[in-house]
Amino acid sequence: FPSHDRGSLLGGDVRMGNFLALAGTSLIFLCGNHGQSFLTRCPCASLLFYGGAGLFVAEQAWIDPVLLFLIVAAACCLEQNHEVLAGCLAGLLCATKQYGVVAFVFLWLMLISRNNTRGSLRFIVFALGIGSLVQIPFWIWNFPLYWKTVVVGVGQLPLRPDAYTLVSLASSRGIPVVGIPWIGVGLFFLLVWKLWNRKSIGLQESFFCIALAYLWIFLTNRHAFCNYYQLVFLLLVCCAALGSPHLTEKTS
Repeated sequence: FPSHDRGSLLGGDVRMGNFLALAGTSLIFLCGNHGQSFLTRCPCASLLFYGGAGLFVAEQAWIDPVLLFLIVAAACCLEQNHEVLAGCLAGLLCATKQYGVVAFVFLWLMLISRNNTRGSLRFIVFALGIGSLVQIPFWIWNFPLYWKTVVVGVGQLPLRPDAYTLVSLASSRGIPVVGIPWIGVGLFFLLVWKLWNRKSIGLQESFFCIALAYLWIFLTNRHAFCNYYQLVFLLLVCCAALGSPHLTEKTS
């Protein structure tokens, strides 16, 4: 956040945006009506803010808390049939991080599962519009460098031996790693195929599938560190926070 002579937004520290994103995600579950009592929602909301390495990731200025907030907010908007707002949030999601597209696919499947063709079209149009609008300054500034770094460069990242992935583990054991990343991609498409004909995909299923897809992709990629798996962990917390149908019946 920029600073100026009269002060600065959020203290001039970009990490404050991460803390706000964690707080916003927690408030969505704390204030939302998901069929559970307030006392049941409190521990889940606290876990979203304090759980795992969340504060460490935010303190390191990694952007994953913002991704989590955008995923949760967009999914909740879709659950309430606010396709336009969900599309705007999904556009920001895709523009924030390359692998935001993975979550976007499952958010779109929520609409497909409900046979909401018009809503699905609005969702995609606004997502593409907002995502493109955010990227336009970078396209104008230096499009060849943008394409090389943001799009092509993702597939050309060098192997990191210190990454928490199967690729780094296999490499350290002298096992060929050429085909390992394609395993995660294949499992992702398998999950999409399994959900394609599913009827009425809810929030809990969406969060679980997004977390599972990310876990597969991160494990089979060249780069995956604490912040990557913290995103997976918090998505699973979101899934657990919604509770099982039996728990919902008891607490409602």
